[in-house]
Amino acid sequence: MRNGFVFKGILFLLLLISINSLLNYCLASTPVYPITATRISSDRRCVESNCSYYTVENANNAKADDGLYSRMYANSGAIAGLGSYKSVLDLGFGHTIPANTTTYIRINGDESLFQSLLGGSLGDLLSEVLGSVLFGQQEIIIEARTSSYPVLSRSSIDGFDTNRVRLVSDESGNFYVAIKPNASYDRIRITNKASSVAGFNKTYLLDVYHAFYYPPDPCGGQPIFTSYDGSGISLEVLEANSAVESLNLAIDSDLDNTFSEISLGVVGVAGTVEQMIYFNSPVQPGNEVLISMATGSSLLDLGLLNHVELVAYNNGSVVSVTSASSLLELDVLGLLASGEFFKFPISSDVSAIDQIGIRVSSLVGAGLLEGSLKISGVTVEPVRPEIPDVPEEGFYEVCCGQTITVTPNNTAGGNLNWYRVEADSEMSLGSSATYSPPIDLLPGDYEFLVKSTGSSCFSESEPSRFKLKVNPIPTPANYSIQPSGEIGIDEDGKYKYVEGINPVTLNPNLMEWDGEGDFKWFLDENMTIPLEDGDVIDEVLYEVEEGVLTMTGLKFRDETDPYKFYLNWVPEDGCGPNEVKELDLSSIVRILNVTLLDFQAHSTSEGNVLISWQLAVDKPDQDLDLIVQRAGNDLIFKDIWTDRKSEFVDFSFLDTVPLIGENYYRLEVRNFHGEPEFTSDLRRVFVSERDNKPFVVFPNEFQNFFSIRSSELHDKKISYSLFTSEGSLLRSGSTKISLQTSILIEGLEAHSPGRYILLIEENGRSFIYHLIKK
Repeated sequence: MRNGFVFKGILFLLLLISINSLLNYCLASTPVYPITATRISSDRRCVESNCSYYTVENANNAKADDGLYSRMYANSGAIAGLGSYKSVLDLGFGHTIPANTTTYIRINGDESLFQSLLGGSLGDLLSEVLGSVLFGQQEIIIEARTSSYPVLSRSSIDGFDTNRVRLVSDESGNFYVAIKPNASYDRIRITNKASSVAGFNKTYLLDVYHAFYYPPDPCGGQPIFTSYDGSGISLEVLEANSAVESLNLAIDSDLDNTFSEISLGVVGVAGTVEQMIYFNSPVQPGNEVLISMATGSSLLDLGLLNHVELVAYNNGSVVSVTSASSLLELDVLGLLASGEFFKFPISSDVSAIDQIGIRVSSLVGAGLLEGSLKISGVTVEPVRPEIPDVPEEGFYEVCCGQTITVTPNNTAGGNLNWYRVEADSEMSLGSSATYSPPIDLLPGDYEFLVKSTGSSCFSESEPSRFKLKVNPIPTPANYSIQPSGEIGIDEDGKYKYVEGINPVTLNPNLMEWDGEGDFKWFLDENMTIPLEDGDVIDEVLYEVEEGVLTMTGLKFRDETDPYKFYLNWVPEDGCGPNEVKELDLSSIVRILNVTLLDFQAHSTSEGNVLISWQLAVDKPDQDLDLIVQRAGNDLIFKDIWTDRKSEFVDFSFLDTVPLIGENYYRLEVRNFHGEPEFTSDLRRVFVSERDNKPFVVFPNEFQNFFSIRSSELHDKKISYSLFTSEGSLLRSGSTKISLQTSILIEGLEAHSPGRYILLIEENGRSFIYHLIKK
């Protein structure tokens, strides 16, 4: 009991330690602000006749992010600097800040001055475009210091455009000086002064809101600041084009509707513009930076992305340079082509990334001087898994009852989460290092996603996709065997042939199946004894050609001892069945008093089927029943016409309601007791679906001519027009037609094979017929 209590206590202590560690971990990205704010300069300024005012007002306002600020004054003085003053503000953190840590100081002042400084190396040119009269007159000096000496110092006159000191903007458009010393420091000093070129007795203001830095955070990597730079651009070009518009909208929280724009007019004359984005903490290996960009489809077609580079930096050094065009294959949804935003990923396996750049280089060769590249947002996620060995077709292919195992490369190091796409939604399938789709999936196409998580952070990556095509396997139920040669099927589905009639043919087909393959015949159900073309077994010759089995010399075999065959379908490429169809073939005794002299069946232009025959009967004094039977693909025959006579010579029957599709017809003669005396072989007629139009156009598949006639009794006056499938008129005319009189459209030899359209107009009505020229 005592040991159990001690064990529970240890668990509780460990839980407290874990919670405390997690809280410290979550709070690691909280900004650290200075604890002291000190006026360093002893300069005073005059207000009217009172010269006791400090040049730094409300210094303590610069210690916290509360919307308040400290105001710093500078004045050029009179002639030779007489009466000039400056202001110096020192912000102390009370502890040493490690080297290569960036501190951000939010400042405000002249808008045009800061916009000029925001453009980095373009600052001098931008100051002229923006009319910044303070550029070069007001001097802002930023220093990182220890208590004894500065470790880094930079003046605005030299430009805030280095990897160590740069002016940046946040998502709201506020301005910050970002300073990143290569040595440790514990304070920031800001100096506001008038330069030597300032005019007479001019006062310059600088507001300082606060300063802060972010401690290291392995789950950080949030884009919080941005700026831009450029080269090779003239003043004339800048006056006509804004280099980057709405700079801050590339890092705001709206990733769908807002964006910055890099003008192609600027880089269309041998220039280079780069928007840079800075993270609150370096993005660690195992994560990727996703840059959401879009452009017009016409610009995409002209190869704009060949001039766009995505640059990754660490401590001012280039980590990688990736051409945006090399990432286009990842856009499997075709977002860019439809003008939408697509997330371009960049990452590094070996180095952290603390800054990225979207660089657009000279487009002179492409001749693009209008339009822009849009940057909607930047996010950081674990590196997406990579699925190796995806087939070139883009999908895996299996047969029903089979599966595959997908094992992605997981650079992020965390879990792999699997999803199935259904109706544009993602259904979770759980987490595992590998995934095998269920083996009971029905035939069809399926799409799956896999996303990774970081080893210590819990956000998900962008998905990697793979598709699975499950191919169906035909079964004997898909086999349709069309017999010929005085052969039929009884009510039990057994195939019967008339003794002494040769040859007998069995022609197998696949119903509702598009696959390519061949039928194979076997003499055993295990498919070890194939029936080959030319085999002679028990004096029966077997001929097999493209799956059609023809037998000559069949003997009498009743249903207690039938011929047995086994049929299987073998695909050219794909999925073959593992089940055979057994077929029993037995004979019936030939009835000598009935002889079939002729038997025909064919479709008419009205969509009916005309059946005609000649029978000779040896017993004219005996009344017999003659039945016409019809069946569909199922070969289940039904009586559709019956007549009783003592003698049959020439007869015909018009089937006005045939089945749509395959129709099989046979004749059967029954005696007075209803017993079959004779069964004919089959005739097959295919009937297409009727459209009930008042005209008949035949043949539908023509070579050099076709005809038009009415399907109704009365005469009709029509006009007709024959067009190509592209809409070019070939023939037109007007005429009268009837049920007995047709019009011949001929002389079409010179026209190419393909699809044609016939328009018939009659009494204000229009009818369209689609024809095919062979």
